[in-house]
Amino acid sequence: MIADVRRTNMRPIAHIIGYCAIAVVVLMAGCGPDNLTPNKRIRQNITADLDLKGAYFVGFQEGTSIPDMASFLNVKSLDGIEKYPTLTHLDFTDSTVSDHHLREIVLLPNVFYLELDGTKVSDAGIEVLSAIPNLNMVDLTGTDVSDASVPALARIKGLQGVVAESTNLSESGVRELMKLRPEIWVKHESVTGPLDGDGEDEWSDDLGDP
Repeated sequence: MIADVRRTNMRPIAHIIGYCAIAVVVLMAGCGPDNLTPNKRIRQNITADLDLKGAYFVGFQEGTSIPDMASFLNVKSLDGIEKYPTLTHLDFTDSTVSDHHLREIVLLPNVFYLELDGTKVSDAGIEVLSAIPNLNMVDLTGTDVSDASVPALARIKGLQGVVAESTNLSESGVRELMKLRPEIWVKHESVTGPLDGDGEDEWSDDLGDP
C-alpha cells in the first residue's frame, strides 16, 4: 500500500522532469546555427568577415543587419571592405593600421567619423583621406601627422572637426588650417576651436573638452 502511494506521488514529478528535459532540448535546438533568423545569420557572416580583417567589434543599425560601425586592433588587410558602404564610424584607436590600409578606406564614401589616435598614420595617409567626401570628424591624437597634412585636411569637403593633440602639427600649422577652413573645430595643445574674426581661437581661455 505504501509502495503504491509512493509510485502514485512520483508520477507527477516524473512528468514534470520529463517536460523540463524536453523544454531544454527545444531551447538548445532553437539556439543552434541552423535556427538563426535571417538578420542574425547575416550579422554573423558580416562580423566573421570583418573579424578576418582585424575587427573585434561590429555595430549594426538597430533592428537590422546593416553594419554602421567597426572597431579594429590587429589590422590585417582591409581588402574587400568596400562591400560595406554603410560603415560610417571606423575606430582604429591604438591599432596596427597604416597609411597603406587607409587606401582601402577611401572606398567607403559614407565614413563620417574616423578614429586614428595612437596609430602610426602619417602625412601620406592624410593625403589619401582627402578623397573621402563625407568625412566629418577625425582623431589624429598621437600620430605622426605634421604641418604637411594641412592642405590635405583642408581639402576634405565635409570635415568639421580635428583632434590633433600630441602630433607633429605646430601651432602655426593648426592656425593655417583654421584660416583655410574657418568652420573647422580643431583641438590642439596650443589652440582649440575655430578662429574668430580677429584670427584668434574663440576658446583660447578654455582648452578643455568642448
